[in-house]
Amino acid sequence: MTLAASPHTGIGAAKRWTTSFRLAAPWLSIAAVFGMLIAFLTLTPNGVAEPVQTLAGWLVGGGVAALAVITVVTGMERLLDCEAD
Repeated sequence: MTLAASPHTGIGAAKRWTTSFRLAAPWLSIAAVFGMLIAFLTLTPNGVAEPVQTLAGWLVGGGVAALAVITVVTGMERLLDCEAD
């Protein structure tokens, strides 16, 4: 059997990958922003831009705390949905 005559079993896989990346895109962009802020904090010398470093540090800490709260709330919603069934 030639490759052209064989059944295409991977057609649905492309759709699954597209769906998973579409759902993960916001999380990946948030991770990229945090990475850029951390890189900025690392590359900015001490004493040169202390207020900017402080602001960036608070943004990173606040963002991590917000993601933690979102994760806990999402988990609780899923748990309540499972108990309702």
